[in-house]
Amino acid sequence: IKLYNMRSSFSLAIALLLCFATLRAQIKFNGNFESIDADGKPTGWDMAYNTNKAVYKIKLDSTVKRQGKYSVSIAYDTGKVIFGAINFPIKKTLKGKSLILAAWIKTENVKGYASLFITNNGNGNVVDVADMKYQKLNGTHDWKEYYIQMPYNGSESVSLDAGAFLSGT
Repeated sequence: IKLYNMRSSFSLAIALLLCFATLRAQIKFNGNFESIDADGKPTGWDMAYNTNKAVYKIKLDSTVKRQGKYSVSIAYDTGKVIFGAINFPIKKTLKGKSLILAAWIKTENVKGYASLFITNNGNGNVVDVADMKYQKLNGTHDWKEYYIQMPYNGSESVSLDAGAFLSGT
């Protein structure tokens, strides 16, 4: 994933080793963005997530990447500065006691912070959320692997969301 704007950039080449416990064996995950759908978007990813009155450009990038053909870029464009995100929804429960999301991230002039996230959704409520806001990943940094981890209780879970976001510009 690459998050950027004209002056700021967050690149997240998600060799996204979404190592959700035993995820690879449980669901098909397009973590390196190599599988593309008919609309030219990474298969399984929601790439149009923008908050109210904020517009972030979210797209595949074949130029700035760590491995493979693509990374994903998220760039603040216009409107109220909040956050833009990509999301991989997982509409079933998994086996295991812990969730780990890992990805390679590159940033350029980020004001705010770049982050990975995992959300464990219950019946009408959020059971747990993990992200990187306390790591304060901002400014300019070359490719580096980051990860987040959270405990997982499948009996409370209905679905999961995993991905990355740029909060700010």
